[in-house]
Amino acid sequence: MKSTDFSCYQTLFNISSKPYLIYGRMIYAAYLWTSKLRVLMDSIIKKIGLIFGISGALFISLTYIYIWQQQDYLNGIFTVIVLLVPLILAFGAQIVSKVKLNGYISLKQGVTAFVICIGLIFLVDGITSYLIYVHIDPGAQDLIAQAQEARRQELIEQGIQTADYVEVDYSFKGYAIATATKFLMYTAVGMLMALILRKKRPIAQ
Repeated sequence: MKSTDFSCYQTLFNISSKPYLIYGRMIYAAYLWTSKLRVLMDSIIKKIGLIFGISGALFISLTYIYIWQQQDYLNGIFTVIVLLVPLILAFGAQIVSKVKLNGYISLKQGVTAFVICIGLIFLVDGITSYLIYVHIDPGAQDLIAQAQEARRQELIEQGIQTADYVEVDYSFKGYAIATATKFLMYTAVGMLMALILRKKRPIAQ
């Protein structure tokens, strides 16, 4: 009985499958390149967020120390600074991230840059304030309360109706809640900014 030679079919299969093998390798290479690019972009964003966050955390800490040393607790200028500087720096982290990524940034990347920056600032903000007013100088709590009451009396004498100042919760839980609340409020603004800055990278690149 004559045996069947399948070599011709094998050769035909090899020839016909080569385009698919090449195409598959191209897809795999593109996947690897895209993965490496994504890791690189993520590392850039995290680095920028950390740089802006550390800078802001240092600035806010020094501001709190200055306020405490000068006992200038109710200065409106410092209040504005403490509220706006973290937001400005977090926006800066988003904008610089977009510039470093050649003008392209996704919603996730924009939010990541913002969250890293603002999270670090508020963490150090809460820790600094807690250490100063709870552990280092608890007596400052009474000074703040007295200053608030004196300010309220001044406003009343000027004919301006004002509500009683809300008593500050200096407990660890109070600081944790305040920090988390600020973080969530600012993050909502950061997400809106990320939507504005978002620009998708073309598939061809």
